[in-house]
Amino acid sequence: MGISLDRLQGIVRNLLGVLEGKGISSVADLESRVGIVIPCGVGFGDYTKILLMPSKRGTRAYTISYIIEGEGVPVEIKVNNELGYSTIFVKADRLIPGFSLLGRDALNQIRQSKDLPYADLARLKRELESFVAT
Repeated sequence: MGISLDRLQGIVRNLLGVLEGKGISSVADLESRVGIVIPCGVGFGDYTKILLMPSKRGTRAYTISYIIEGEGVPVEIKVNNELGYSTIFVKADRLIPGFSLLGRDALNQIRQSKDLPYADLARLKRELESFVAT
């Protein structure tokens, strides 16, 4: 079964709830939580992981991954504070307006991304909130 837009919006709502519940509202908050795994409490095997990963031009990006066991990572956010940008990655059964096509994953989900010209987590959360509201 593919990830519908409605289901993806629900996943993003869950991710926003996790960030809110853990008091994560800035890049500094991400920095202090690198390496943690947060159970999402919505389904067996749903969890959020925060890492600091290699990125473009020798920099590193904070990576927030919403992971569903057996389905992969339907939502991932990268925040590159050094280069001042963020990227939202999603997987769904169709292309979402405003996102760029990246390809398909092993489960035939459409991988897509949206680049944002800032590394401000509060603004990024507002972008996710507007995605959920559509």
